[in-house]
Amino acid sequence: MSSVSGRTLPVVNLAWDAMEKGVNVIALTSMVYAQAVEPVHPSGKKLYEFVTAVLDNCAPAAEAMLEVEGLEPRFAAASGIASDFIMWSVTSVCVEKMIADGKTPAVFKSANFPGGADYNHTVVDTQYAELGY
Repeated sequence: MSSVSGRTLPVVNLAWDAMEKGVNVIALTSMVYAQAVEPVHPSGKKLYEFVTAVLDNCAPAAEAMLEVEGLEPRFAAASGIASDFIMWSVTSVCVEKMIADGKTPAVFKSANFPGGADYNHTVVDTQYAELGY
């Protein structure tokens, strides 16, 4: 689950329901931001307070990073950049673990690069033949 503030109600509701069903939930949030705002969930909790594990994207409260003289609000969300980096890092660890376990992950190439689309079709065809989806 991802909510930079840790209080986005649909995300918190989904995480809450999943946890009640025994699902392990990993939250991607900003601890600084989450600790600066009040919860809106009926439990009185924010995402980081009840999930299985938390990945802190380190975005500042209100998450905007850039300011321009003469403009009151900051802009350029930090969470997008940080979250992408965190998730690609997690993915790389998963890929390394799969390879170490003798499994080949279904990783696509850019379809716009020469040969990419053909390669991707072989990945999909192999996956479908092996797993049926």
